[in-house]
Amino acid sequence: MGRVGQGPLLKMRDMHIIDYLDRGVQSAPHRPCLVDDVCILNYVDVVRMTWRVANALRNYGFSAASRIAVLSPNRAHAFACILGIFRNSSVWVPLNAANSAEENGKFLSKTQAEVLFLHPEFLDKLPDLRAAGACLKLIVLLGDEAPEGLVDLSGFLAKGSDTPSFPVIADPDDLVTLYSTGGTTGEPKAVMFTNRMWATMIATHRLVFPVDEPPVHLVVAPMTHGAGGIAMCLLSQGGTQVFMDHFDVGALPEMVEKHGVTHLFLPPTAIYKLLDSHGLSAERFRSLTHFFYAAAPMSVDRLREAIDLFGPVMVQTYGQTECPLVCTVLSQDDHVKALASAPDVLKSCGKPTPLVTVAIMDSSGNVVEPGVAGEIVVKGDLVTPGYLDDPVQTEAIRRAGWHRTGDVGYFDKDGYLYIVDRLKDMIISGGFNVYPAEVEKVLLAHPSVADCVVVGVPHPLWGEAVKAVIELRPGQVYDAAAVMEFCKGHLGSVKAPKSVECWAELPRSAVGKTLRRKVRDVFWADAGRSI
Repeated sequence: MGRVGQGPLLKMRDMHIIDYLDRGVQSAPHRPCLVDDVCILNYVDVVRMTWRVANALRNYGFSAASRIAVLSPNRAHAFACILGIFRNSSVWVPLNAANSAEENGKFLSKTQAEVLFLHPEFLDKLPDLRAAGACLKLIVLLGDEAPEGLVDLSGFLAKGSDTPSFPVIADPDDLVTLYSTGGTTGEPKAVMFTNRMWATMIATHRLVFPVDEPPVHLVVAPMTHGAGGIAMCLLSQGGTQVFMDHFDVGALPEMVEKHGVTHLFLPPTAIYKLLDSHGLSAERFRSLTHFFYAAAPMSVDRLREAIDLFGPVMVQTYGQTECPLVCTVLSQDDHVKALASAPDVLKSCGKPTPLVTVAIMDSSGNVVEPGVAGEIVVKGDLVTPGYLDDPVQTEAIRRAGWHRTGDVGYFDKDGYLYIVDRLKDMIISGGFNVYPAEVEKVLLAHPSVADCVVVGVPHPLWGEAVKAVIELRPGQVYDAAAVMEFCKGHLGSVKAPKSVECWAELPRSAVGKTLRRKVRDVFWADAGRSI
């Protein structure tokens, strides 16, 4: 089954990720499970479909060891197929719909995926996927009238019964998912996810975010990333997953109101666009209980706006693909208390969750005291066993039993974790260390700045100079001198940007993260050096 390591024997029955869906169906068999604009599947429907997918895969000859990819926008049937892959004890290979065909093709090749569930929207990308190295034995079109050489979904499902026909045997260290690191700093690596990791994430989510009623989760960020992880966590609680195929600032409030959405995950960039949209009504968001944001902190001013509009529902989490989603949490109560008496806490990403240990380590490998900055390290069952077929890169993220995140941070005296920056992003200007994230937090508090990236650019005397590239909020006027003066007042002259540019749109990854490396490369292209 693709076991990737040895773990301690569990006294209770080992959980397979598909067991959490089965727990959901026990509590709410006829409750809507997966919903989009073309179908509503209740829990019984979804369980039956997972068996049909699993049995069809077996009948086509694909075993528990097979690696099976899905390339689709956020869609109910696509998510049901993912669950069917788990039912077969096969390995899900998520492909982000916003990635290029070349990047997805390379990841198919790296993971040796044998089957691809493909939405018709991407049918024209199939030659590019194959040209990039994908060697697929079966392609299932998530639609009707598949062209020659492919099978449509109904034809595929006809090959499998919805009757349970084999036991789903779980080992906590079985490989069940291969996530791409995204490739923003080079070739993407394949992060191994096990049953143990999924179980830890789901257990943490239930411990930290208890609910009184079955939740309704709007999956609008890609289901291949954080929003999909939250969806998996909520299945065991009988939660309904409502799918939007892309972020639409105009349609989202209507979807929240229509479906009574309680849980929503968006990156800060999308939240800013929501806050800046015209005619937004707080009434449409009254059902929300958990509004998650991650990938980057939000400025204090923007959090005030968000809480004024959406209510006391904001939640920040911190993790990365190698230790996903819930290493730390800044809860709804933390946000409210911080706004009332300790606004600096809003610059943190919260406190460690119960099932991981988080520490700060210096360059010599020593764990340091609160107030001292160093690399954030994590250990526990949430941490990946490593990168697929890449022992060198796996070893690089290990140190004395800890996972090295590559993030720089510190704990305050009350146990809140503050992320300073990525180790590799630090600017050295005239011998002083400047962390871009610290400067970006100040920039985001400026009334004209919607988003920003701070980089070091070549300088003949200082080596690097601090430069800011900004996007403006709607209706604002660009004034570089005013922005620099604002930053100098908050940061001093060393850390404040020495120059500012305004771009219509910053480069972003498929999950909405600003791509600092692409911005930096613009200014270093003719320098003859990279530092």
